[in-house]
Amino acid sequence: MSVEAGGDRRGMLRGAARALAPTGAGGSPEPRAVVRSAAPHGGATTGEKQGHEGGERRRAGDGFTLVGLLVTLAVVTIVAAVGLPELFRASAQARLDLGAAEIASTLRLARVYALRHGANVALKFHTAHDGTVFYAIYRDADGDGVRTQDLETGVDPQVEPWRPLTHLGRGAGFGFPPGPLPPDPGSGRPIDGSRDDPIRFNRSDLASFSAGGTATPGSVYLTDGMRGLVVVRVTSLSGRVRTMRWEANGSRWRQM
Repeated sequence: MSVEAGGDRRGMLRGAARALAPTGAGGSPEPRAVVRSAAPHGGATTGEKQGHEGGERRRAGDGFTLVGLLVTLAVVTIVAAVGLPELFRASAQARLDLGAAEIASTLRLARVYALRHGANVALKFHTAHDGTVFYAIYRDADGDGVRTQDLETGVDPQVEPWRPLTHLGRGAGFGFPPGPLPPDPGSGRPIDGSRDDPIRFNRSDLASFSAGGTATPGSVYLTDGMRGLVVVRVTSLSGRVRTMRWEANGSRWRQM
């Protein structure tokens, strides 16, 4: 048989095969369906195994996330239990410091008023029912100094209106913390009198300043109602105003 005849025969066979193959739209051969063989003995196919393993991995990941969340919550709880008390103490101390600074400023203001006007004056504090603290300045009108009785009768006039103190009344105010009273910051002797008397200028609650700048010595005690205690002191000869903090651990007053 010649080579040309063999070639013609092979061409005819290929043409017959194409004619018998199923065609899709447009005359192109349809794709053959892929048949997955079932796993022997009722086992899962390869695709089912992969899906099952993926589910197991996702469930394992979910469990790890839950454990991590519980650990995080435990750490946050411990940190809060340790840190929050210190934060509250620091906040209370800051309020006391601000209140003491404000009291010191009002006392210095009264002294400046006395020097500027050449008059004896007195600073008076008043605490409202809601805890707000106000102050006002009175002037001596009869030459015997500013006295409580003269304020009540109108002999010594009020020369500055009542003004509020912004840092007192919200967690800080006049008074002493619970427990034994500390020693007097000036003499070192025990503080006498009632613990309900935190404003002490001799036997009065008026902080008096003379026309020459001297003052009635005294102390104003402030507390946060827990452990904090500060004092604003006025000296007699110079009328100097200073603040001190009571350190219970060291049992001493420290200059602020």
